[in-house]
Amino acid sequence: MRFVLAATILSAFAAHGIASESVRIQGSVDVFDHVSAALTARFSARYGDVSLAWDAAGSGAAFTALFAGEADLGVSTRTITARELELARRLGLELEETALALDGLAVIVHPDNHVSRLTMKQLETLYLGRIVRWLGVGGIDETVNLLSSPDAGGTQRVFKELVLGDPGESFPLSTVYLWADDIVDRVAVDRGAVGFVSMNRDLSGVRTVPIVGPSGQVFRPDIGSVASGAYPLCYAIWLYRVGEATGELRHFLRFLLLHDGQRVLAEAGFAPVPGFHGFGRRAGASVDVPDVVMRRVDFGFRGSRLSPAARAIVQEVANLLATTSDGVWIRGHEGPTENAAGAELSLARAQSVADFLERLGTDPSRMVVDGWGTAAPVSSSRAADGLRVNRRVDIWILPEP
Repeated sequence: MRFVLAATILSAFAAHGIASESVRIQGSVDVFDHVSAALTARFSARYGDVSLAWDAAGSGAAFTALFAGEADLGVSTRTITARELELARRLGLELEETALALDGLAVIVHPDNHVSRLTMKQLETLYLGRIVRWLGVGGIDETVNLLSSPDAGGTQRVFKELVLGDPGESFPLSTVYLWADDIVDRVAVDRGAVGFVSMNRDLSGVRTVPIVGPSGQVFRPDIGSVASGAYPLCYAIWLYRVGEATGELRHFLRFLLLHDGQRVLAEAGFAPVPGFHGFGRRAGASVDVPDVVMRRVDFGFRGSRLSPAARAIVQEVANLLATTSDGVWIRGHEGPTENAAGAELSLARAQSVADFLERLGTDPSRMVVDGWGTAAPVSSSRAADGLRVNRRVDIWILPEP
């Protein structure tokens, strides 16, 4: 182990600063399995001369590869640990971190297991081995068989932080460690099994158990409950890089954060990050970089005309833009029951905002105007106001990195 670490440290000094012909991306299996092919196709259509090299070796491997100069970008379902951050400092490396999207952990059981819901305390008790039969939480008369992702993945650490309150806590010795697809396959045939995986996996052969939130409300993992932060097992997916992004990496980051990349993530079921941090902040920094400013404009059912209230919000945005050289991303959305009107409705909404901004003096060259259809709801359609709040345009003022 000492030899491997020494080789990693030595290669870091030799490899950093050397430009690669492709963008090398290392990290989370959960993320790569869902979006790497679609991201590559969309990115290649925009930047045909830049290739993407993906290596889905787990979140922990992302940091090792970054330190060794073997990756340009790390994708992790957990934040960097204090030990990893200290190693980066010893290597003289300054890491930048950016929240890419939000995801939720689905707790899954066999279809025959009729446990109706689990509190966070019950989930903790299960994974500490203090409940050994499902009858103890209202389930079937079977022994509890615990499944977890391996240590190398970030998902296990996220689960321990959220459920056990300590990422260093150990699961019982009887716990079986499998990668996500194998967890799903095992749960589908093992009546006593329980596991946790990304909510974006194919879970058609298992049951997802609703989780009780702090207020007593019961939530299933979906894009609405995760985006709102109401689902107790939601977490951010993080991007890490060494130093300032330039060249091909800069192009890819802009694509991921500002353009088609966010659409691909939404289509795959990941939730957008509210008020994300532009192109990132220094990992471990005690003072945050200021948030990107976002304003939201609401619309009537299948409507694209700006109301007086909406015009006042757009006027506020125009006033802000008049004092900076920042860009603005205008992103239109539709509610799920408006889809019969066609995806062009979301673009029409965005364009109405852009047209009014131009009338107020904002140069159109500073605008990115985009229609996302129903791809990125901010609330579940089951929520009381879910249909209304999804009929919107989100206006992001984007600091030039």
